[in-house]
This record gives sequence, structure tokens and C-alpha cells, in this order.
Amino acid sequence: MRIAISSWRERVSPLFDVAALALIIDAAADSRLQARHDLRLPEDPLAKIDCLVGARVDELICGAISRPLQERLAGCGIGLTAFISGDIEDVLSAFRSGTIGDSAFAMPGCRGGCRRRFRAGSPGSGSGCPRRDNLVELRSLAVLPETVCADVVERMKERI
Repeated sequence: MRIAISSWRERVSPLFDVAALALIIDAAADSRLQARHDLRLPEDPLAKIDCLVGARVDELICGAISRPLQERLAGCGIGLTAFISGDIEDVLSAFRSGTIGDSAFAMPGCRGGCRRRFRAGSPGSGSGCPRRDNLVELRSLAVLPETVCADVVERMKERI
């Protein structure tokens, strides 16, 4: 599994949309880390997703993220663990051990459940958090990820 963590000063970047760097981690099935490297992200938010797709990322861990980028990630088949804060090493350990959902890693203001793991293809569950409830799970559509990504790009361009 290849994991990306948006980073800023050895911590999870507070907003993925403006993050300049992601730490890429290759982890084996037994949770051992195999490799790590930094990935410079482009300034354009939509291009950030293309960069992650090109790097073959399976899961993104980040702080806050806009709804259009959530939709784009889902459409491209990249899992998302969002609204996370903390030191990179602590967050990575929590993700690997399955404790990333602990309130210790919630962004300030999200202690009541704004944070959640978004999986492409699994519909939201009506949590009361608008950021979570309005997520569009595009992968549930029976189309190829490339087609979905192109469709998402076109819809985002229409919004601008």
C-alpha cells in the first residue's frame, strides 16, 4: 500500500488544497515500512490529485480538504483519511495500528465527528457533519477511474 501524508514542518498540513509537500510511504501488508520519500505538489489543487494518481497513491491522510478535491480523490480511487492533525510520525503510527480515529488526531473543532475515513465506493452515513455528509462517492459508478477523473475535472471547471 502506498500512503501519502500532506506535510508541513513535520506535521500534517492543515489544508490539503494548499499543501506543497506530501510524504509518500510504501508499506508492506504486514505494516512494515519499505520506503519513504517527499513529493512536491503543484500549486493547482486539481493538479495535486493528478500528481497523487501519477505516484500511484492508495490512501491520502490530510487535514482539511475541500469537497471538490474529496470528490476527485474518490473518483480516482484514492482512499481518504481527512481532518487529521498531529506530528507525521505519530499519525503514521496511528494509521498503521488502526487508531487514527482517536480524538487525539482530530483537527481542532472536529472533535464531534467531522473527521472520518472516506473510502471510494462506500456511501456516507449521515453524521451531521456537512463536510462528511455531502461527499460524493463517485467510484460507486460502474465506470473506469480515468473516465470518472475526466468527468470530475469537467464538473469542477463548470463550477469555476
